[in-house]
Amino acid sequence: MLLNSKKMKNSIYLLFILALASSCQKTIEFDGEVKDPKLVLNSIFNTEDTFRIHISNSLSLVDGASLRFIKNATVKLYDENDVLVSTPLHTQNGYYMDETFQFEENKQYRVEVDRDGFNTITASDKIPSTVQVSNVDTQKVVSSEGYEQTQVTMEFEDPLGENYYMVEVRMEYYYKWDSFEFSGWETAYLNTLDPNIEGN
Repeated sequence: MLLNSKKMKNSIYLLFILALASSCQKTIEFDGEVKDPKLVLNSIFNTEDTFRIHISNSLSLVDGASLRFIKNATVKLYDENDVLVSTPLHTQNGYYMDETFQFEENKQYRVEVDRDGFNTITASDKIPSTVQVSNVDTQKVVSSEGYEQTQVTMEFEDPLGENYYMVEVRMEYYYKWDSFEFSGWETAYLNTLDPNIEGN
């Protein structure tokens, strides 16, 4: 009975602490300036994929509304000579696309977005030249955990300047189980042995 009594006391103390903690609330008034919503533009473009851009509006710190997708904006893309080269149209959920336009390497582009009730916004960027891979070599290795892995050695010429790279490997797979067959592509998980990369 004494053991149960101690458990009961501990339970009462715990419930009291939880009730006390949950009842402590303090409202802090926001004394900053509430900004008007602004257009927000997001896009990643290259020479291979369809030109796609997403338009939404910003929210202030104290705004409890949901992010609103902008579906009736005017989007214009200009090349480095200020020539209008694309006017993507809205498809869904704030996305604008132009499936007929293709970007070119080593060219500067500027996108302009206009919508009633907002200030016009612009953004610009340049697509660098493609870096050619000069050599790729693969071999099977066994990890320290005993798993078989494919080690890939890749060589390319890094142009002068501060450059950033993203390496992605896609694998084609094929499975057969009884009378069912599956095939497709999936992105492989990569780990690097390059000493120039932080953490290796």
